[in-house]
Amino acid sequence: MQGAMDWGLNIQLKSVPNPAYTAEAVKQAKAAGKDPPAKTISQAQFCFDPAFARRDLVGIVQNLPDRCGAAALQKKGTTVNEQNLTVIFKNRNRQSVGQTFTIIMHAIFRVFLFRTYPSCL
Repeated sequence: MQGAMDWGLNIQLKSVPNPAYTAEAVKQAKAAGKDPPAKTISQAQFCFDPAFARRDLVGIVQNLPDRCGAAALQKKGTTVNEQNLTVIFKNRNRQSVGQTFTIIMHAIFRVFLFRTYPSCL
């Protein structure tokens, strides 16, 4: 995770239409005395943000397909808690081929919270 953060790993959120929001769903909710479904939902996706990347990696991050705000990234948002992310590792002047990782999170807003546990003796 720390290595990905060196590359500027971040989360991008956007609002999109809720597929559950239909005229029929609103009608059923009103008939049942409940609130109708929300018109929009949040889509979250991991991306690499050059503003958060280490200085020596910014130029590479600018060209990644999974860069925050990239047009290709806008089309593949997800509302589930699992996402594939392609990472390129750098060691001195060499770069690896893209490695794809599946990241599963419990809550998108807590992904960067870390907890240190005392070691057991």
